[in-house]
Parts: sequence; structure tokens; C-alpha cells
Amino acid sequence: MALFTTEQGVIFYGSQYLRAYAFDCMFAAIHFCFSGYFCGSGHSAISFIHNIISVICIRIPGSYLATKIFADTLFPMGLAAPCGSILSGIICFGFYQYLKRQQKIFE
Repeated sequence: MALFTTEQGVIFYGSQYLRAYAFDCMFAAIHFCFSGYFCGSGHSAISFIHNIISVICIRIPGSYLATKIFADTLFPMGLAAPCGSILSGIICFGFYQYLKRQQKIFE
């Protein structure tokens, strides 16, 4: 944060947010791989579906609630993204299992 500003409050709160958001890098990798697989196998709608569900059900409401419940820190707001990615991963895994049972995927 210090690369962009010298304002100590921005650095402090931005660092809190990024510490929580960093977990998203681990979980997003999972659903990104699934999204690529689904698009490559002709099931691109699945990528759209899991992303929309994640945004509408977790990311937006989670960020909003975190700002209302934890007004003095940005760490909980940063956790909304990894939680959304976890939901996306679960949905992707479920779709993958379903398509595998239906024999509609490449192996």
C-alpha cells in the first residue's frame, strides 16, 4: 500500500483487507481451472452460473455485512472473496461429478 500513498490510515486498512483477500489466490485457482475445463469441454454456461451465484450469494452480501458488523476493520470484508471462491469451487466440483456420471465430459 505504501507504494501508492503515504496516508497511514489507507496503508493500515488496505493491509488488513489484502491479508484476508490473499486467501482468495488459493481458492480461486481451483474454480479458475474448473472454468477453463468447462469452457473447453463445451459447458461454458457452468462458468457463468457458478460465478453469478458466488457474486450474488456471497461476495456482495458478505462484503456489505462485513462493513456493517465490523466497521473498525477491513479484514472481514476481505474474506468475502475467498468465501465466494470456496462456494464456486464446491459448485464446480458438483457439476463435474454430475457431468462425469452423465458421461458428458472429457476424461
